[in-house]
Amino acid sequence: MKLKIWPEIAEDTGEFFRTLPAVFNEFRRTLLLLVLFFVLLLYLLVPYDHTISKQFAAGRAQPWIALAEALREWGAFFDTLTVTLILFVTGWFFRRRNWRRLAVTLFLSSVLSGLAANVPRLTTGRPRPYVGVEDRWYGPVFLYPRSWIPGHRKPSAFQSFPSGHTSASVASAVMLLTAAPAVGIPMAISSTGVVWSCLYANKHYATDVAAGSGFGVIFGLAGGLAFRRMRARSDQSMR
Repeated sequence: MKLKIWPEIAEDTGEFFRTLPAVFNEFRRTLLLLVLFFVLLLYLLVPYDHTISKQFAAGRAQPWIALAEALREWGAFFDTLTVTLILFVTGWFFRRRNWRRLAVTLFLSSVLSGLAANVPRLTTGRPRPYVGVEDRWYGPVFLYPRSWIPGHRKPSAFQSFPSGHTSASVASAVMLLTAAPAVGIPMAISSTGVVWSCLYANKHYATDVAAGSGFGVIFGLAGGLAFRRMRARSDQSMR
């Protein structure tokens, strides 16, 4: 039987977005507690933000810098995309419907987390640690003329909070840990490396990666729970 890939992806995408609101509703207390936990974590980290950044700077050396840069590039959605393709192609080769469904759900969970994190990232305008200007919120710098930006920097230099790399990578790890732990464990190790790289490469403060992790945990957990429901309905319909 020939697989109809695009109609199948469209079907899984539609089912995912139909399932997600029900997941958020059913697990709203758990998700709210997670939000409160990360808000508290941010509150506790704020006084130590610059101290932690300086400690990482003091220990920065080759070849660790090169490793951090490589891991950060890997975390620029290449990690999620690679695992998504592996799961989908393997599911196609072995005719495993749930593997292909898992790939689609993984991709969507990570994208949603990244998009959600981009809202404050693009609008708060927090400078990255290496910029060397006053650490405050400068607003939606990407809308400003270059001459208005401190130091005439690129707008991306003022998109530190929260960490988009962390948000997408953690979402992928948590989603897989919830839906398929055997795949989620190596993804979690990879995600931990991405978080470390954001700090070691001097691209983010601790609060940036904590906030990014918060988005990732919430959307990753919701995505994993949505996949469980989708798989259960599929298995039931095949009996």
